[in-house]
Amino acid sequence: MAYGMLCLALAFACAAVWSYDCAQDKLQNWSQVGGTIVDFEHKRHHSGGGRRGGSTSSKHPRFTFTAADGQRYTVTSKAGSSFSKFKRGDTVEVLYPAEQPMDAVMNSFLDLYGLCLGFSVFAAIGAVVSGVNLYGLRRK
Repeated sequence: MAYGMLCLALAFACAAVWSYDCAQDKLQNWSQVGGTIVDFEHKRHHSGGGRRGGSTSSKHPRFTFTAADGQRYTVTSKAGSSFSKFKRGDTVEVLYPAEQPMDAVMNSFLDLYGLCLGFSVFAAIGAVVSGVNLYGLRRK
């Protein structure tokens, strides 16, 4: 069990490094333009079973920008939360690949590093759990 958890922690750590590298690539190689928050998409998430099974929702900013090709694009952020520091009409910095403007992201911490942060947390938890298990095995 301890070695399996350690392997899982290493896999999450590798995914965190990959995600961080992708964010850096976006910052260095994607086009940057100004955009505007036009709306929010509310997504409902249902929690599993139990008598108290409930649901939560998250707000995903929808933003528009004009790409170098002169076309106006509207994109909904993949990153969302139950609260948002953004409001309609806010100006945001947008990063997009010239060949696929619909893959645009906002230049915000959550959009760029949210996935990396999540993978890092799971890697850390896995490392601690496997460390405790390995320490327990050594003491026997």
